[in-house]
Amino acid sequence: MLNAADDESNYMTEDEMAEAKHKADMDHKMKAMIREILFYAVLLFLLLIVINGQQDTNSYRQNSNIIAMFQGRLRNDVSESNDHITKT
Repeated sequence: MLNAADDESNYMTEDEMAEAKHKADMDHKMKAMIREILFYAVLLFLLLIVINGQQDTNSYRQNSNIIAMFQGRLRNDVSESNDHITKT
């Protein structure tokens, strides 16, 4: 038969319980921090893919014409440059 001293040795003391609880809290916070860092890294990676994808050769001219149109100074050479592109 087990005596009372052997039976109590299986239980944790209050200090050990506090230390285990502190360690569990730190592990939980560390996992949350790592999850957040990975989320932002994946978000940044997807953003870089979207930014660098589908670069068109005519996008500069299109963007400059859109900016000029909103600024009220649309150039007359737009149709001439488009005729030159279709002839080649």
